Order: sequence, then structure tokens, then C-alpha cells
Amino acid sequence: MISGPRRIAIMVGAAVLALGPLGCAASGDPVIEVGPATARADQPVTIRISGLRAGAEVQLAVRSTDADKITWESTGTYTAGRDGVVDPAVLAPTAGTYTDVDPMGLLWSMQPVPASAEPVRYAWPAGPATFTITASLDGRAAAARDVTRTLYSGGRERQPLDLDRDGFIGSYRPAAESTERRPAVLLIGGAEGGLRTTVLGDALAERGLATLSVAYFGLPGLPETLNEIPLETFEPALRWLRRQPGVDPDRIWTMGVSRGSEPAQLLAAQHPDLIHGVLATVPSGVVVCGFPDCDRSAWTLGSKPLPYGQPGNPEPAEQAAIIPVGRIDGPVLAVCGGADQLWPSCRHAESIMNRLDQAGHPEHRLWSYPEAGHGLGGLLPYTPVVPSDDSRGTSPAANKRAEAEVWPQVIDYLLQH
Repeated sequence: MISGPRRIAIMVGAAVLALGPLGCAASGDPVIEVGPATARADQPVTIRISGLRAGAEVQLAVRSTDADKITWESTGTYTAGRDGVVDPAVLAPTAGTYTDVDPMGLLWSMQPVPASAEPVRYAWPAGPATFTITASLDGRAAAARDVTRTLYSGGRERQPLDLDRDGFIGSYRPAAESTERRPAVLLIGGAEGGLRTTVLGDALAERGLATLSVAYFGLPGLPETLNEIPLETFEPALRWLRRQPGVDPDRIWTMGVSRGSEPAQLLAAQHPDLIHGVLATVPSGVVVCGFPDCDRSAWTLGSKPLPYGQPGNPEPAEQAAIIPVGRIDGPVLAVCGGADQLWPSCRHAESIMNRLDQAGHPEHRLWSYPEAGHGLGGLLPYTPVVPSDDSRGTSPAANKRAEAEVWPQVIDYLLQH
């Protein structure tokens, strides 16, 4: 007969053999859980892998082909917890295209294949874009799941504007149909020239803000470079936007990105009857010299060059170069990155706010992000992009964290004021 203690030991041993290694879940096929599986491009989603063995190493990859037929891909390697789950919202990858805990890291860190040495952004198609998530174990694909994301679903075509017919070059994206007139945005890009703000315009329209992106140099019929651009260039666009169905003519915002922040403020100071408010991202608070010719002003008014300063100086010796923001009769908003390597956008933005304070301006606000760079100016979160070194901030994730935080706040402000 087996004694009591020995009998207990045998029973415990048998139980351990039956259960397998202590604390390990049974191995099975991984399950990819995504929510929501259909979303806007600026909407966060959750990605979670379950059904893994505790401690198992799983490789996740996200792959998508954009409207320019460029393939983009991201990767992450993770170690499953005791519950057999990998959740990027609480777990950092041990290797991959991003490094920190970030629930959207696999989506924003996608890179073109083959890699691009030049800054490039994911080209969103007119309809839903498909992103395929694959989970691999030991180098073998074990599960896959598609996610669809849409930049603009309003169902209304983008409208091109022609210099000869309309008096300006632009691209208009109406907001979704509404029984009420809504605010609208005149969107002015930076020193890249041309008409490269249409993606941001689509995202704003998807959120209910009809958006007119306007070009002012770098296209046929316009000046070749950012030198002595007449501010009058933008006036036909402003008046055109005010006439559009569904647009509230008393709630027109100018939004300027980087160099575009200068005309956005100057126009609002000059035409308080046409412009309700200003949103300036990674801005300048002064009129800056031209580009690439810094011996001339970037802007003219009434055929006369405006006084100008240098890009890095928010307090120029030439006081006439300071943009008279105190004349703006409406809200003034600014967004800046403290790690901006192109110019000190936060010093500029703080100077703008100080001048508004001194003028007794009632409605102004600054969103400042110390770790973000010049690339924050585009605001749109979660979009895959290859940034330049002077635009990305202290790390590839710095702009993305700031964008995710500021974007919904800016949208709410523009819609409610």
C-alpha cells in the first residue's frame, strides 16, 4: 500500500504531466482580432492576437498597395503573454519597424518596398484601402486578416479649379451632404509648392469641413519659386469658397502649413470680413524672405514687397516684418513642434500668442509638442509616411503621438466655433 505523502506526490506529478508545463496555455491556431475592421484613415483601430502558446514568438506584418501602386509594409515581433495574447496596446515589439508600445504602430510605421530615400506619403485611393495583417509562427503564416481604411467616403468628387476659368489653381473637396451650412477651410501648403495638400483636404472634408486647397507657385501659370507672391493670389479662392453650397460664408478658416502660415495670417488680418479664423501649423510669426532667394520678400501686397525677416528669428530687427495678428477678428490657433529642425516653430507660435495677449485678443490657443518636428504640420494621424530628418522630431514616433492627440481637438474646435 502506498503511503499518504507518496501517493499525493504521484498524483501531483500525473496532473502536471497531463497539463503540460506549468503556466503554459495549450497551443492552437492564432486568431487576429481587429476593431473596427472598417474605419476612417484617421480613426484608431485595435489589433490583438490570441490563441497563442504562452511565451510564443509571433511575427506580425501589415501590407498594403497604395493608389500609386507602391507596396507598403510594416513588421513587429512580439512575445505572447501567459494568456497567449499579443496586444500592441500594452506590449512593445522586440524587433520591427517601430519600437515603443503603440496600438497603431504597425499602421503608421509602414514603409515602401523597396525603401525610399526621399520623403514620401502613402497615396490614398478614392475608395477604401485594404491593409492585410498576417501573423506568422516560426516563419510560417498562421493567420491573416484584412482591414479597410478610407480617407474620404463623402461620395462627392474632388473639383479642380483652373486659373483661366476660376482665377486661381486649386482643388475643392466638399463635405458630405448636410442640411446645415458648415464651416469651410482654405488650405495653404508650404515651400514644397504645387498642390500637395489634397490628402489633408480630403481628411478635413470627411470630418465635415469643406476644404479648398490652393496653389500659389510651382505650377504652370504661377510663379516658379516662392518669391514675391502677390497676396491677391488668394482672394479669388476665398470669394469662391464663400459661395459654395453647404458652406457658411461667415465661418471660413484659413489653414496654413509652414510657409503657408504666413499668408493664412496675413489674409485674415487684411480681410476680417472674409475670414472667420486662422489655423497655423508649425508656423512663422513674421514675413520671411523668399525661397530659394532669401534676398527678396516672399510676398507682395499692392505690387509692393512686404518687409521680411530671416526664417529662424521670431523677433526680427525689422519690426514691420512681424505679422499684425492683433488685427485678426476671430480665433487664432497654432500647432508647433519643439524639436522642429527646419525653423523654431514653437518660438514663433509662442510669439504669436504673446502678441495676441498684448492686443487683448479674446480667442487664441496653442498646442505645443516638445518632441515633435516640422512634420507635425500635416496633422493627419496614422498615415504611413517616410519623413525627412528635419521633419520627424526626436523619433519616428514623436510626430505620430502628437498628431493622434491634436487632430481630434483641432477638428472639434473648427466645427464648433
